[in-house]
Amino acid sequence: MGSPVGTNLGSGPQETAPTGVLSTDPFFELSLDMLCIAGTDGYFKRINPAFTRILGYDEETLLSRPFVEFVHPEDVQATIQEIQRLDSGQPTVMFENRYLDSSGQVRWIQWNASAPNADGLIYAVARDITARKRAEDNLRQNAAELENSNRQLKATQEQLIQAEKMESVGRLAAGVAHEVKNPLALLLLGINYLSSGVDPNDPNVAEILDEMTQAITRADRIV
Repeated sequence: MGSPVGTNLGSGPQETAPTGVLSTDPFFELSLDMLCIAGTDGYFKRINPAFTRILGYDEETLLSRPFVEFVHPEDVQATIQEIQRLDSGQPTVMFENRYLDSSGQVRWIQWNASAPNADGLIYAVARDITARKRAEDNLRQNAAELENSNRQLKATQEQLIQAEKMESVGRLAAGVAHEVKNPLALLLLGINYLSSGVDPNDPNVAEILDEMTQAITRADRIV
């Protein structure tokens, strides 16, 4: 929780919880949840042992300082706004903010609280949900890594498909080349045969056969 806007936090605690309220209740002392009574002046009035166990501060420290001082700086404004909602008579339901424990570590706390009563006291129940938040972060990270792996897998699959297509094209080209080379070889043999019977005194025919030979040779090199 935090301090309502307009509250003078520097003036010290202004209200005290009725003597014996909750603090003598065995459920208050033994509860694993964080139970407290807070005032509209921004101070805790009563806290159970779960507060000291989870946050690491002793009871005197937690009661003597405005509780907004224990809130993570990035969550102070949202906490103040939630207190304003409480002041307007709306209860707090599953409000989450971050506290900094005595070692400086972040503790995620989830709050349920009643609106201030006639004495300006707020009765609240809180729970440390840090482990759950870490698990959620791990799940999100794992989901992101899985999504990235899926993208990489799809990219690899596409590359394999393209490689298979290129391999098929290569096999097709090799087959076409084989089918073309055989007729070219036969044509070349035929030209050689014709050349042997050409009249050496007929330059036109010899030139034509020579040009055909060169064309077939070039075609053979291409395929």
